[in-house]
Amino acid sequence: NPMYTSSVADENVFANRLKIPVISLGPIGGGGHTKDEWVDLDSLKEVESIYRKILDLSLLKNEFSKK
Repeated sequence: NPMYTSSVADENVFANRLKIPVISLGPIGGGGHTKDEWVDLDSLKEVESIYRKILDLSLLKNEFSKK
């Protein structure tokens, strides 16, 4: 499920200040940069799967563009 947050991360600057659409993928977590920072391990596995699919598609695209 999409979650929208605000922070000083570059993608939020692009989206909120410059009105440039962005996609940011990351696991569910909280307490960023504090002693109580945490990440949901199931969501981390899901994000890993998404990153692998993106990488596979990228590599596949590169193979087709070489032909």
